[in-house]
Amino acid sequence: MDYKTAAQCARLSADVYQDFQEIQFREVPGIQPHLIDQEATDTQLAILHLPEDKVVFVVFRGSEKKLSDWATNFNFDQTDENLANPSSNEPTSEVRQRVRAELKKSDPYQKGYKSEMHEGFANAYLSVRNQIRGEVGRHEITKVIVTGHSLGGALATLCGLDLQYNFPDLSVAVYTYGSPKVGNGAFARTYKRRVPDTFRFVFGQDIVPRVPMWWMGYRHVTQKLGLGPRLSWRILSRRVKDHKIANYIEALQQRI
Repeated sequence: MDYKTAAQCARLSADVYQDFQEIQFREVPGIQPHLIDQEATDTQLAILHLPEDKVVFVVFRGSEKKLSDWATNFNFDQTDENLANPSSNEPTSEVRQRVRAELKKSDPYQKGYKSEMHEGFANAYLSVRNQIRGEVGRHEITKVIVTGHSLGGALATLCGLDLQYNFPDLSVAVYTYGSPKVGNGAFARTYKRRVPDTFRFVFGQDIVPRVPMWWMGYRHVTQKLGLGPRLSWRILSRRVKDHKIANYIEALQQRI
C-alpha cells in the first residue's frame, strides 16, 4: 500500500470542494486544473496533468448537500451497466435508453452476467464522460489516478472502470474515501478483475459506505481499508462525523 499517494489523493479530494472560481490544489502548485462543472447533473471534477510524471489525476467532488439529506434521498434504482458506447452529448433519458438497449446485444465488461449500477451515479458520470475521455486522451501519459470522497468516490469508481476499458494501455488506479456502493454483485466482480489497483478507505463508523443497502442487491467493488477508531458509544453521531474528509487525511498522514 502506497500511503503517500493515498494521502495525496485524500488532500486533492478535499481541495476539490473549493469554489471553482478560486480553486487551488496545494498538492500540485503551479498546475492549472481543467475544471468540469455539469450543472444539469450537479457533477463537478478537476483534471490535473503532471507532464514530468506522465500522470493525470481525475478528482471528483462529493455532494455539497447536507449528509442527512443526501444519504436518505438516494434514487435506489439500478440501471444496466454499459459505459462503452453511449454518447454523453445526448439527453440523459436517451442515454439511459441506449444503455439498456445495447445491453441486450452485448455486455462489453462481462459475458453471461447482468451487471447493473446505481442509476443516479450512472447518469452523473455519463454527463461528463466524454469530456473526461477527451482530456485524458490528449495527453502523453502512462498512468491515470482517479479519486474522490463520498459521492465523488462513487463517480471515481465508474470513471476508473470506464478509463481502463477505453484506454487499455494506461495504468489506472482508484482511491476512494467514504464511498457508497455503486452496483450489484456482477458489477463488483467485473470491476475487481479490471481495476485491481483500487483502494477503498473507510474511516471509523462512516455511514455513507453502508448505503445503498446490501439487501437491495448492492455490493462494494473491493474490500475496505479501515482507518481510525472503530468503537464508540456515540454510534449515531460518530457515523456522520466520521464521514468528514479531514478524518481520512489525518489518519493517512499518520501512516506515511
